[in-house]
Amino acid sequence: MDISEVFPEECLAHIISYTLPRDACRSALVSRNFQLAADSDAVWKGFLPPNYAEIISSAPASSSSELADLSKKELYFHHCNNPILINDGIMSFALEKHGGKKMLHDWSKITLYCLGRCTKLLDMEIRTR
Repeated sequence: MDISEVFPEECLAHIISYTLPRDACRSALVSRNFQLAADSDAVWKGFLPPNYAEIISSAPASSSSELADLSKKELYFHHCNNPILINDGIMSFALEKHGGKKMLHDWSKITLYCLGRCTKLLDMEIRTR
């Protein structure tokens, strides 16, 4: 007997929600019932950060309206592949694809570091000529 026939979809989704996103995708290949459970919003909402709605609302208006129509799974992979700018473009937010870790990049610090480093490199290049 197939275990997916014994447990209702909600139970399978609850079990799958304790795994990693990569494992949820793999479990979707087991059977049709597992696929329905693994693709459910209940599973993928757990892989999104708790404040994902706030993060989306702080994105530019054009991208936040596009994101509102996506399923939770589509939203998850969208954030993995397409970082969004937040805090007036000073920071970007993305998710790590396999484990779901939040990645925040503070572009002001990175830019200042790059500018400082580039200035030092340019200064060295001028001195060597």
